[in-house]
Amino acid sequence: MSLSRRAFLKTAGVGAALLTVLVACDQAAAPTAAPAKPTDAPRPAAAPTTAPASSGAAPAAAATTAPASSGAAPAATSAPAAAKPAASSGAKTTITFTHYLDPAAAKVYESILQTDFAQKFPNTDVKIDISPEADYIGKMLTQIGGGNYPDVMMVTDRYMPDFAARDVLLDMNPNIKRDDAQFDVKDLNDDLVAAGDWSGKQVAIYDYTGPWVLYYNKRLFQAANVEVPKDSGLNQTYDDFTAMLKKLTSGDGEKKVFGAEALAAQFHWQMCLLESYGGKLLDYRGPGTADKANFHFTTPEIKKAMQIQTDWVVKDKSVPAPGQVQGDAFVAQRAAIKMSGGRYLIPQYSQLPWAEDIGMMHVPLGTAKRGSRNGPRGLMIPKGSKNQDQAWDFVKFITSKDGMQLLFKLNYSTPARKSLWDAFAKTLPKWEDVEIYRTSQKAMSELGPGPTYPKWAAANKTIGDNFSAMWLGQASVDDGMKKIETDLNALMKAP
Repeated sequence: MSLSRRAFLKTAGVGAALLTVLVACDQAAAPTAAPAKPTDAPRPAAAPTTAPASSGAAPAAAATTAPASSGAAPAATSAPAAAKPAASSGAKTTITFTHYLDPAAAKVYESILQTDFAQKFPNTDVKIDISPEADYIGKMLTQIGGGNYPDVMMVTDRYMPDFAARDVLLDMNPNIKRDDAQFDVKDLNDDLVAAGDWSGKQVAIYDYTGPWVLYYNKRLFQAANVEVPKDSGLNQTYDDFTAMLKKLTSGDGEKKVFGAEALAAQFHWQMCLLESYGGKLLDYRGPGTADKANFHFTTPEIKKAMQIQTDWVVKDKSVPAPGQVQGDAFVAQRAAIKMSGGRYLIPQYSQLPWAEDIGMMHVPLGTAKRGSRNGPRGLMIPKGSKNQDQAWDFVKFITSKDGMQLLFKLNYSTPARKSLWDAFAKTLPKWEDVEIYRTSQKAMSELGPGPTYPKWAAANKTIGDNFSAMWLGQASVDDGMKKIETDLNALMKAP
């Protein structure tokens, strides 16, 4: 491997602090910031390895890249014919792996690449290029449009359509078919396979999945004399949950403790709650083109669910308003429940000095079938990669049964393969509950992949801005949801 741990930390601009301070992957911006921004696509705090930035400075793009502004999706030129894979000659080959992970998640992959991958593929070095998540889609489309191709790209299901719609991604089906005796595609979770399928082409394979669960602070429950719901909230309704949040809320000013942080104002999180009463935000599941995306934020069922969480903030004040608490309210022990909770948080949470005080809970129930989200993160190979054989080796290794078990050992992901639940359960600390993860993952498997569409970053800005207006009391639920629906549908129709 060409990337040493010291070089990686120095390049990322996080130094020795990375060893003790782990920033959550895919974590929401302050649950009370305007707007909240978690994804199972973490917010990076590192500069690209090609252009180190000083600590605290905005990461610089590689010299060959013209970074796009946040949320922009510049048009990429048509992809050239697929590059011929490098011949196997025994010589060293360097491949570029580009991602947007923050230090906590980056450390997980760095460890695997420096040890297990390097031992299995000694003739392949991996150069890591890190970009800020806010600029990732725009930067990579610009870079690809200019003919500068990485070999492997990390993506979430939400980002994939922006690339797939431009036909710049390699269909990995031939590779899967050739190597399936070892790869075993049927063992992958069906919803994850579907999330990476673009019109019959498998353009993404996901190694990470994280169902929607709630984490809670046992000490804050005890201090408020509130009991954890029966069966960890398996059958708890939103009415029950609302009453519990009120009891957990106490104090004033900077010492106030809230029942929960806000659920992140992003489509993939909000879909779980907003569809709890039978509404459907989109007419399809899985990846789709912009012209297929017709949003429904104004149905009575969707508005009912929105009113519930708006009342938490505006009426009950059991959830902080945007800007009311800086940073992660749960980590600061100012929120008893983490709403935007998935296993992407565990590399950080397992290092908290009060980790043993963390418990797990099922999400509340509305009148519809239990909802969840898969939040997949995985890998794509651009058609223009000059090292397609080595790139496939990389993807195949990370998404294999062995590769995924390495993630478990590093406190990351739930099983993205059906056969790995027993192996996963053996790696959990005492405070994590495998059955809560399993119940939520079963729900999302039954639902199928979440709907995704191009222009994801711009759409989430529209959602976040309007949610903030509703939660600050600047707009009614009726007006706010109508504006979201109108603006999103116009965005999808725009060139």
